[in-house]
Amino acid sequence: MATADAKPPKSGFLLNGSVLTLLLAAILALCLFAPTEETMGDAQRIVYVHVAVAWLGLLGLLTMAAAGAMYLARRDLSWDQWAQSAAELGWLCCGSARGNAGCCEATSCSNADWRRGRTRTRPARMPRSRPFGERSKPWF
Repeated sequence: MATADAKPPKSGFLLNGSVLTLLLAAILALCLFAPTEETMGDAQRIVYVHVAVAWLGLLGLLTMAAAGAMYLARRDLSWDQWAQSAAELGWLCCGSARGNAGCCEATSCSNADWRRGRTRTRPARMPRSRPFGERSKPWF
């Protein structure tokens, strides 16, 4: 039987420390060891984070839907708490995947500055194509 004087286990500190260490190791590996893509350059490394965060956002929103359905079926508040926490994490991941990495990646791929709506100067290694906004001739 647990008493009021019992201290919480220290496994949370160990788990947080190991997760933080692995996260820092992953960021270090991303910056130092990931190869640079030929046409996009260093901006291609954003894809490694962007895709994973987008999938986590989808997983969070699907978990929210399933937990919400379980709450409606059983009327147990623990399912509602799961739905709320999954919704917060899902929206956080979706927002960061779309807002941060998506705009940075799209700017480097399409050579357009999405914040100001104008075309940037083209780097020397990018292949030459039609100017932004110019239409091609119809095929018929």
